[in-house]
Amino acid sequence: MLMSQACKSMCKVVRQMTPEHITEHFVAVVRRLVTREWYAITMMGTFLCFCRYTSRIAASGLFQVSYDQLPPATQAEMRAMFIQLCRDDLPLVRKAAATALGGFASMMDPASATAEIVPDFLTLASDRQDSVRCQTVENAVALAALVPVDVKLNQLLPVVCAAAKDSAWRVRWSVGNKLPEICAAMGPDLATSVICDQCLIPLLGDSEAEVKTVAASRAHGAAQHMSPAHLVAKVVPACVTLARDPSEHVRASLASVVMKIAPFLGRDVAVQHLLPLFLQ
Repeated sequence: MLMSQACKSMCKVVRQMTPEHITEHFVAVVRRLVTREWYAITMMGTFLCFCRYTSRIAASGLFQVSYDQLPPATQAEMRAMFIQLCRDDLPLVRKAAATALGGFASMMDPASATAEIVPDFLTLASDRQDSVRCQTVENAVALAALVPVDVKLNQLLPVVCAAAKDSAWRVRWSVGNKLPEICAAMGPDLATSVICDQCLIPLLGDSEAEVKTVAASRAHGAAQHMSPAHLVAKVVPACVTLARDPSEHVRASLASVVMKIAPFLGRDVAVQHLLPLFLQ
């Protein structure tokens, strides 16, 4: 906790530094945090425990700070150090790196993000730890704004669809929570033809109430990116089924947004399909 707060304070200080001082002093600090093993003492019950690798976890959040003010050679070094964290043996380090990946990638030029960050994004998306995989969707949204269309279509989109079917419900929940952002990042054509069928509909019918609840609450945000015909054919029937869900939280979540889908259907279609559902 102390090191985490220190890193947050460091970020504020670095934003006030000159590019020369950032290159000379700040990068050296990041380098030490990444390449050396620092120990932290924690209390567990009545025992004092030594926790290794804390510095690498804390360092993950420092990379995007003033990255754009560094010379090209130093930027390349920063990317290499970040990739090292993405491949760390400790799951907590990989989780921290995955959490920071989208923000760091957004500071890069598209070529560097595509060539250097996307491969490790794909590896983290299939990590054995679900806590690491939970960061997949948010990172995919960030990368979609940087990478070429073919990379978005052939690499990012399949990863997002796979996350919607992940064995861990928390990963599926993370997809449902970001449905509007996913649709916006992929565009209306892919939102209609792929995201609706492979993400939204399966999540609305998920076996876990938490997943269905969050997917229902984000359905109207996703619907604005989809064609009205597809909404009538796929989303409305899923909502009808969801209205009979045994979980009151799922039904309440649906009730709070169902009429917000109406503007995307048109008045007559909304009255025919959504009004009975709302009155139910």
